[in-house]
Amino acid sequence: MPDVKGVACYPKFLTVVSLSQRDPGHARQAAVIAAQCGTGAYMGRYVVVVDDDFDPFDMNDVMWALYTRTDPSKDIDLIRRCWSGPLDPIIRHE
Repeated sequence: MPDVKGVACYPKFLTVVSLSQRDPGHARQAAVIAAQCGTGAYMGRYVVVVDDDFDPFDMNDVMWALYTRTDPSKDIDLIRRCWSGPLDPIIRHE
């Protein structure tokens, strides 16, 4: 993935990717890749992609980006029924 500046994997199901966007679909592509690669897919729940002027390792920076640069009605995508792990608390064990 070109122009990725940093990736932070946090406990509690969160991955943050910082990148310099090349085109309108670049951030979405980075999010899907981060959500479906090994570390992001196993027990992953949320992926946040921020511009390269935000530090993915600084949670205050990430939250500021999320609060000030996101329109929830347009900027949130859902990917349903992806791989997780047996310790994921949302999976029912019947």
